[in-house]
Amino acid sequence: MLVAGGSAGSDHVLASAEIYYPKTKPFKATGSMYQVRYKHAAVALPTGHVLLIGGSNQNDWTGKYRSTEEYDPASGTFRQAASLADERFKLPDGVVLLTNGNVLVGSGNAQMEIYNTTKEQFQPSSRLDTTYYYTCLLYTSLTSESPDCYENQSA
Repeated sequence: MLVAGGSAGSDHVLASAEIYYPKTKPFKATGSMYQVRYKHAAVALPTGHVLLIGGSNQNDWTGKYRSTEEYDPASGTFRQAASLADERFKLPDGVVLLTNGNVLVGSGNAQMEIYNTTKEQFQPSSRLDTTYYYTCLLYTSLTSESPDCYENQSA
């Protein structure tokens, strides 16, 4: 389990990361992110890497990020990844891995985006009527239709 970024108290945002080993219970430091980051999201990619999305620095609303980072568990390092079209934060559960391996980002801004894992870039998707923060996304088969974001963003 990767624990990356967050806040250690008032105005103290972290760039550090640790790995938790459930069998033996210790935490072990790993590489640090390029930016301090909290109120961000993370999603495990089909490659085993982890994509960290958006967030902000200690300035909260005025420190929102468009940036993303990708963690490589084999090397224990982060690399800068594609930028979002819009700044986003307060989106911890607002991302979901789609069945085609791409990532839907649907929180922190009214404009949804898709991270195409093959092209390693974000593309705009559907627009919500309202900007949602701290939203939870869940991809299920509630309808017989595939979401447009899935159909239009195939790898």
